[in-house]
Amino acid sequence: MSNRENDDLELEDDIIEVEDEFGNVREMMISVTFEATYEGKEKVYAVLIDRNDLNGEAVIVIYEESEEGEISLENIEDDGEWDYVLEVFDQLETE
Repeated sequence: MSNRENDDLELEDDIIEVEDEFGNVREMMISVTFEATYEGKEKVYAVLIDRNDLNGEAVIVIYEESEEGEISLENIEDDGEWDYVLEVFDQLETE
C-alpha cells in the first residue's frame, strides 16, 4: 500500500485511523519520524504501520505538530517529493 491510496487520516489517541479510497479503515501506529529537506523546505515525515499487521507494508506521510501539540498528517502528493522521501528513508534503514 502506498500513501497515495489514503484519502482520509484521523488521529484517535495513539492510533491513527487511515481510510483508503475504497472506504476501508485501518488502525495505524507511527513507527518512526524523520526529517528531510525537499526543494528547500524542511519537513518531518512519519512512517505508519498497520497495528494488526506489523510486518505489512508501511505508509509514509507528512507529519506536522502544532505548538499546542495537535498532530496533522498529510499525503505526499508530489511525485518528485515522494521519490526523494523514499530515497531518504531507504538510506535511514541501511544506517
